[in-house]
Amino acid sequence: QTVTSGFTCSPTTLTVSGTRTITVTYGNASAYFTVTVNEPVISAIAVKTKPTKVKYDQGDFLDTNGLVLSATLADKSVLEVTSGYGCTPAFLKAAGTQNITVSYAGQTASFPVSVTQIMANAAFVDVMANQWFYNYINDLTKRGLLSGTNNYDGTYSFRPYSNITRAEFVAMLARASGCDLSGYYYSRFADVPYGNWACPYVTWASSCGIVTGANGCFRPGDNITRQEMAVMLTRYSVYLDKSMKMDVLPVTFTDDAYIADWAKNSVLAMQKAGIIAGSKNASGSYSFRPWAEASRAEAAKVVSAYLAK
Repeated sequence: QTVTSGFTCSPTTLTVSGTRTITVTYGNASAYFTVTVNEPVISAIAVKTKPTKVKYDQGDFLDTNGLVLSATLADKSVLEVTSGYGCTPAFLKAAGTQNITVSYAGQTASFPVSVTQIMANAAFVDVMANQWFYNYINDLTKRGLLSGTNNYDGTYSFRPYSNITRAEFVAMLARASGCDLSGYYYSRFADVPYGNWACPYVTWASSCGIVTGANGCFRPGDNITRQEMAVMLTRYSVYLDKSMKMDVLPVTFTDDAYIADWAKNSVLAMQKAGIIAGSKNASGSYSFRPWAEASRAEAAKVVSAYLAK
């Protein structure tokens, strides 16, 4: 008997692409056949509903909860999309109104968010407007790149005169680049194991050629020296492929002989770019202090000066 009605098919809605099996039921018997479900061709997307949160403080991460897209298909039908899209930027560094770009199926749309500026004075009780490092720390704080120590009374201290470790400086560079660290949660160095807070930052820096380590170790807890800082900044510039204007006359430091051979070119480049300067002596000459351990204020100064370049 040929049957053309009275049966049921399951499923009747094909929402997943690929080869799908259809079950046909008639009476107490079942039969099967397969179909191929292609991805729909989307010609355009638009933001149907903005995310619930559209106001942020500087340094916040984007929250896409509530975002709904409408996708127009090739046959002019419209599909509602609530997942599977990507948004950039995800890290909100600049104050003011920012446009967020949404990408889905090769198409893009955008929506605005408002980002409130954070001032350095309000952030750190030990950073005053009359100190030489105020503008640099203020700049990086507004960019959302610095963190401090939580005091017992709810205020925060930056500890500008304390030393900064190699891992802390690498973390500062990573934040400045705005990179996505989600793919760097694995270890490249024996002394920076998976689970260590610095692991994704150091792995990112190693993958980008900013740090190399020695004998399989990175020494994350060691205080960074001024010449190490110059080398990392030079490699960071190469990684970003950003040229700098060398508009400062070269200086011969009184302690030039003590600068390591592997750091000499980097020290010269950072000095000529006006990013790292030496200490002025009573005689009018300058010393670089290559083996001196850098302070947190000095690190903030060089990163801020580099970003300005």
